[in-house]
Amino acid sequence: MYTLVQQMTIGAREALAKAVAGLCTLDVGAEEDVICGDDAIDELEEQIDQECLYSIAMRQPMREDLRYVYAVMKIITDIERIGDQAVNVAERLKEYVNDYHGRAPLPKIDDLLDVSRRCSEMIDDFLAALDKEDGGVLAVIREKRRETVRICRKCAESLMQRLSSPYLSETPAEIFIAIDLFRHLKRVADHLMNLGEKVYFIATGVSPLTLKRQLVSQGCSHEDSHPTESAK
Repeated sequence: MYTLVQQMTIGAREALAKAVAGLCTLDVGAEEDVICGDDAIDELEEQIDQECLYSIAMRQPMREDLRYVYAVMKIITDIERIGDQAVNVAERLKEYVNDYHGRAPLPKIDDLLDVSRRCSEMIDDFLAALDKEDGGVLAVIREKRRETVRICRKCAESLMQRLSSPYLSETPAEIFIAIDLFRHLKRVADHLMNLGEKVYFIATGVSPLTLKRQLVSQGCSHEDSHPTESAK
């Protein structure tokens, strides 16, 4: 089962990397590949889901194994949504090139690439931890996500401030598309936080909801205890 999850996760990571790389080259063809390739990620999600249901129904796993299977059924939802965010990035670039005739990289492109790299690192952290059932990855991802969100918000705020400048060097459309891209990448980081929580659950048996309550009782911020936005 891990091999299938690994395959699905790598597919989502590669889709995200290709979509963001296209922001530099303005390669609409590459973005089409990302959009079309999302079906493969969805098919893997369905395959893993069926494998989990079969395992529960036919193999009657013991408590620890059942916990793993249950977590995997939740994990693949977040991985699928990371793939969806890669598609959203690809669609924003198509909009920029086809509808607004963009011919230069979008504003804050270096920051977008940096955030994408950070997300890829967190994906690798997740995969390594899932393989070893290492709950310690949650603290690693939480810290990396916090910095990623900070960058996304700072860049989005900076872009919004540009709109009021009389010396605007970009069009409003370019700025709003760039803001959307930071929003999509922030959601990737949110889903990665969820994945860290699921690995922690596998390792310790502490559910994400219980974990959030513990964090709140310890005085952690609401942002750390409940990061995920429900929208895709």
